[in-house]
Amino acid sequence: MLKKYALPILILFLVFIVAFLILRNMEIEDNNNEELSPEIIKLRITEFIENEDKTNPLQDSTITNKLQEAGYPVNEETVIKYRKELDIPIPSKRRKKN
Repeated sequence: MLKKYALPILILFLVFIVAFLILRNMEIEDNNNEELSPEIIKLRITEFIENEDKTNPLQDSTITNKLQEAGYPVNEETVIKYRKELDIPIPSKRRKKN
């Protein structure tokens, strides 16, 4: 009886995995219909952090606002996720004292 359901479950699982991977790597379109990959957004996050005041580092919400003002359709959770993927620490860990 278990063999009867094994193949359909396996197929369903594989379809789910493929759909997840496709959606995960889908490119985002901005207001100008230009394609924006996650790598471009990560590059902008890196640029913001490299150019920040090290005594007062940018908060994730500030980075989110800057990206949104520049036309990138992101939310704070996405910024946090990308910052973690880039191995960039939280603002309090990036703060340098005089």
